[in-house]
Amino acid sequence: GSERHGVAVIDVHNTTKSRDGTEVAPVFAAAPQMFDNRPGLRPLQVAWHPTSGRHFGLLTSDNVWHLFDAKQPEQPEQSFELTTLRAQRHEWTGELGPRSRAEAFAFSRSSEGWDRFAVFFASTSGDVFLLCPIAPFGARYHRAAIQELLSASRGGRGERQTAEAWLLRAFPGAATQAEGSAFARLGVQPHSLENTCPALQGHSLENACPALQGPLLWGDEGDPPEIASVRSMALLRWEALGQGTDPERDLSVHGCTALALSGAGGHVVTVLVAGTLQPKWEMAQPRRWTGDDGELLRTRCQALACTSTDKPLQLYPVDKMDMLGNVEDEADDDDSEGVEHLVLMEDPAAADRFFACSSKAVVGVSLPWMASVARALHRGESEEESLGPVSLPPARAVDMTDGQVSGRIAGACIVGDAAASALLAVVTADGDSRLLPSVMAAGPPSEPPSGQSEGTPEAAALAGDSVAAEAEAALQAQYAWLLRGPAERQKPAPRPGLGCNEIEGQKHLHAAIAGMDTQHVEFATQAHQFIRQKVKTLGAELKRQMEREAGLRSLSNKASAAERLLEDRVQRAQFLNENLQKRLSLLTEIVQSHPRPLSTAERAFKDQGLPLLENHLEGLREQVKCLSARTASVARGSSNISGGATKIPALQFRRIQDLVGNTNKTIADSKERAQRTADMIAKINLL
Repeated sequence: GSERHGVAVIDVHNTTKSRDGTEVAPVFAAAPQMFDNRPGLRPLQVAWHPTSGRHFGLLTSDNVWHLFDAKQPEQPEQSFELTTLRAQRHEWTGELGPRSRAEAFAFSRSSEGWDRFAVFFASTSGDVFLLCPIAPFGARYHRAAIQELLSASRGGRGERQTAEAWLLRAFPGAATQAEGSAFARLGVQPHSLENTCPALQGHSLENACPALQGPLLWGDEGDPPEIASVRSMALLRWEALGQGTDPERDLSVHGCTALALSGAGGHVVTVLVAGTLQPKWEMAQPRRWTGDDGELLRTRCQALACTSTDKPLQLYPVDKMDMLGNVEDEADDDDSEGVEHLVLMEDPAAADRFFACSSKAVVGVSLPWMASVARALHRGESEEESLGPVSLPPARAVDMTDGQVSGRIAGACIVGDAAASALLAVVTADGDSRLLPSVMAAGPPSEPPSGQSEGTPEAAALAGDSVAAEAEAALQAQYAWLLRGPAERQKPAPRPGLGCNEIEGQKHLHAAIAGMDTQHVEFATQAHQFIRQKVKTLGAELKRQMEREAGLRSLSNKASAAERLLEDRVQRAQFLNENLQKRLSLLTEIVQSHPRPLSTAERAFKDQGLPLLENHLEGLREQVKCLSARTASVARGSSNISGGATKIPALQFRRIQDLVGNTNKTIADSKERAQRTADMIAKINLL
């Protein structure tokens, strides 16, 4: 019967449409087994990492902080057991209290030194802790910044030596790859993403874990502000590039970091973080899980609380506000009901602004003093002069809902980032949701905080207006510089006769590329989400194309094998055809050299018709003989008659002559017929 909790990750970039046209986004549970095995475990806060778009941090009620990879949310990538004990020079003096635990956390948004690897924690008693270094696997950091940290840590002992080992383990090769000829030697393109911003590798030291630094000291006196039951924290960072000769390549930064802590009853305290952040280590062996190929998958460390003796960070309270207008609430029981708690959220579109969400309203809070403090720190002024009570303008609070939301507010979040217009999404208890603009309306600043009584409110308001005007002017100058683009530079003129294989030619090519790079201005927009989605889609498409290529290669191999088989068959068919041609020629010669056999009709004619023809021929021969005999007798008779004295009348003589002519003609015809018959018989005999 105990209540179960959990964390879900919604992938809004891979939505699918249902049959009714509704877009459905896939949902993945973060470490479901961890929450199922421990029903009383509650998630306290979830926040996305500012450097890696796919990693998020999770703080649970068992005082353990987890770093998850959204692509593999089944198990945390890194886990740290936070042991929030008071310590001074590693001598334990006691615990914070039975109910004191880490209640909120915030990623550092600074680009100075080790600040980019820091995570701040706030305990329920109001203490602030620090965990450094923390970095997600696969996140990218600028190579020049990593080399700067390596240079500062190289050759040291103790903490510095451990920090150098961590950098070399997390960024292998970052210390050796440098500008110039190293690109050609290592085979890395000078302007490639892997060269300028290398990805952090899966890392873990064998005998050292990041230690939990704190609690951080409060100013010179060390007295923390009066705030009970801290439930939420927001980190604000005002930062600008240094004024170097080349703004595009100058990595020096200056700025200030502020923390906003919310307690019971609607109290919000803003503090300034001062000092230089350094990593702290605890000599302990972390637990490591590796894959089959030896790649590090996840780690789990025990982060013990300890104070830093080498220039520790200090907290300076600046503002204290009552966001709900309540009187001082003495109830500090974490489980007490009826106590209003605020949820603080950073505004990605403004470095000096955060939002405080309650069940009644969402209040936007602006800290105009951050810009002046950042400039004062950059000019080298002392912190006491920069943090004077008269010079710092008070915070300004504006109700963002302003009657646009009715009902009890269940939660709110920021949609967007610093490169695009951010919106404030508000969800009410009845399920209604509204999108509100996150731009704070212009108006007078709020009343001065209780800790700053010196000076008149009018002077503070004037100071706030001047600082805001100065910040707006600086912002407009930056926009003008972006729109105008970098100054035109003289491009290197190529000399005749230079080739890419020559050293001078390579130097000229690098100079030309650098000149083109300085002429290019790239405006950052919210398209990085679109680009990441496109990269993911292209990766899937590349995988499909590779599978298709493999299939085509398999078909090509099969086609080649079939082609070779057909070639063999064609060769065999050609050989068979030549053999058949030879046999046909031989048969033709044999047929032509021998008479063909008689057919059935010819054999029947030879057996039956030929004897009849022979008999008929014999009859004709007999007739010819008879006719010849008669002709001879007639001729003899004619000679006798012509030779005798007896005379025949002329008429009879003519008749006799005609009879003799007819007889001769008949004899000639009979001879011709007999000759033809003889020829035919001869031909038949030849067959």
